[in-house]
Amino acid sequence: MAVQDERSPGTQLVPVDPTRPGPSRARAWSVTGMAVRFIVVNWANKAILGIAAQPLMQDLGLTPADIGSSAAPSPSGSRSPAC
Repeated sequence: MAVQDERSPGTQLVPVDPTRPGPSRARAWSVTGMAVRFIVVNWANKAILGIAAQPLMQDLGLTPADIGSSAAPSPSGSRSPAC
């Protein structure tokens, strides 16, 4: 059984130029820096919510389940009623 070429007719593969520089180290480190910032902000958000959970529960009369449902995203991606 012959395998058909999925490219459109008339297209050719272009060889890679070995003298052309690839992605720079600066770009790689900037992407790494953005990922680290995202992780730190995510961690801080969870830590602050954990610290504030007890006073929030007392002031607003929430149960641990209410706090948990407001901290976790719903499976459908919509906001939960507790928000």
